[in-house]
Amino acid sequence: MPGARCAVWRGRPRLASADPHTLADWWADALGREVEPSDEPFIRGLIEAGHATEADTKAHRATLVRRSGAGIRHRDADPEGNELCLSH
Repeated sequence: MPGARCAVWRGRPRLASADPHTLADWWADALGREVEPSDEPFIRGLIEAGHATEADTKAHRATLVRRSGAGIRHRDADPEGNELCLSH
């Protein structure tokens, strides 16, 4: 259509989920992306400092993760560039 404008949304979509890590696995596979890696030493440090509890974590694919969310990114993305954030 001549003169039509296209709105571009720039941001990070967020999806609510009771199981964000499994959903992140699915979206990463569906979109050809990867799930952002978990930083286990950082999570352990949060627990040791009292900012999180063991109940705030779980094992997902044999890796310690925060229960509250997961993100996916382009395989070649900047590690700071989380493109899709899933949380509950």
